[in-house]
Amino acid sequence: MEQERLEYLEKVLEDQRQDGRELRESVRHLGNKVDGFRSELSARIGALDTKVDASRSELSARIDALDTKVDASRSELSARIDSLDTKVDALRSELSARIEALGGKLDGQFKWIVGLLFGFAVTIVGAVVGALYAIR
Repeated sequence: MEQERLEYLEKVLEDQRQDGRELRESVRHLGNKVDGFRSELSARIGALDTKVDASRSELSARIDALDTKVDASRSELSARIDSLDTKVDALRSELSARIEALGGKLDGQFKWIVGLLFGFAVTIVGAVVGALYAIR
């Protein structure tokens, strides 16, 4: 019985050794797969990093170009606004002078019309007074 037990234990030990070898082989195989994935992923990450850097450079250049265009447009529009402001000021001054001249003409004509009306009124009053004295 001792012999059977010993044979049984030797068989169990041999099975465990075989399982241990298979386990080590599986671990080694998985380690190789992980190393392969690591290399592949590292290469893909490197490629993506390169693309991101290239995109960053390209987009940065485009942003700089747009910034330059905006600055140029801002300067051009500012100059045009200043020019329009000067034209509006000149037009305002011209219209103000024309309105004052027209006001002066109206004042002169108004005085002339008031003078005529006053003259007519005095003439009519004189004629009425003369007619009243003639009737008496």
